[in-house]
Amino acid sequence: AGEVRGPGATWVLVTRGGAGALLLGPAGLFEVAASPAELVDTLGAGDTFIARTLYGLVAGEAPDVLLKAAADAAADTCRYVGAVGHGAPIALTGDVPELRPARQASMA
Repeated sequence: AGEVRGPGATWVLVTRGGAGALLLGPAGLFEVAASPAELVDTLGAGDTFIARTLYGLVAGEAPDVLLKAAADAAADTCRYVGAVGHGAPIALTGDVPELRPARQASMA
């Protein structure tokens, strides 16, 4: 992960499917194993992992906490056939302040 971090990159995420993931950031290198999953279809599991990781980073979660949550969310995605979506595994109770400027700019 450290080899791919270029100028300006604060975080580098390397997903490795069933081998887990690595997250390199200001506090060091963190690793998570893949969560046990009922494998029906892996379509969308990586996208789910990345989305949950980004949510955790923006929300200020600790790297080990957000990685475990991302692994669990990706495993949950594997329980469904295709990219049909299902309920968010996190409670989205309001705006994430760090995302407001981007959202407002895109609406202009």
